[in-house]
Amino acid sequence: MHPKGQKAEKPEQLHYSLILFVVNEGTNSRRARNNLERLCEQWLPRRHTIRVVDVLKDYQTALDHNILLTPSVVIMSPEPRKIIHGDLSDESKFTELLNFKGENEDDR
Repeated sequence: MHPKGQKAEKPEQLHYSLILFVVNEGTNSRRARNNLERLCEQWLPRRHTIRVVDVLKDYQTALDHNILLTPSVVIMSPEPRKIIHGDLSDESKFTELLNFKGENEDDR
């Protein structure tokens, strides 16, 4: 339910805020960063922001988000908050979590 006078945003109008948790520039971390950037450009063009957190430099942010495994992506908004673990090589995990399952790019 939306507050009186506010309209629900259509999925194609939503802005996605993501945090990618990595360890240094390790192979899995680089792969996760590249895959996330590619997936966001493909599925969320001009509708996303990605913040990268190196847990060795900023462990408190990882603790604040209950991240114990890297690489991990936290989708902060739109709510509800969701987490994907791994390097995002499996595109279906990303699309299913964002409820894009069964859609193609032209349907968005």
